[in-house]
Amino acid sequence: MDYEPLRTKILARSVQDKKSGCIVWRGAFDVHGFGRMNTPEGVRSVHRIIWLYVLQQRGEEIEPGMLVYHNCGNRLCVNAEHLYEAPLQEPRARVHSPLPAHVQEHIKVRAAARKNRNA
Repeated sequence: MDYEPLRTKILARSVQDKKSGCIVWRGAFDVHGFGRMNTPEGVRSVHRIIWLYVLQQRGEEIEPGMLVYHNCGNRLCVNAEHLYEAPLQEPRARVHSPLPAHVQEHIKVRAAARKNRNA
């Protein structure tokens, strides 16, 4: 699969946070606060798509059993410099750590906007 078109869509729906260096996804997200989007292969995490694009550019593939994590702790971040791959067991504590305040605020604003749209 060519990840360039998906990367382009992701970056078009993201904004730079100058303070953190994060590139913050402004599209859909799951109940855990991770950005998600529809792809030809189904719904996927946007940070994983970005990582797969990086690997594709290097001529590499993700190893079986490896997951993509955020160094920054921002689950909506799609900055490739903030991503790394590691086995499932390694950073579990980080995955379940509290969301940064700016991410919590973003999720609250998005949820309120959805509620108002559906009212």
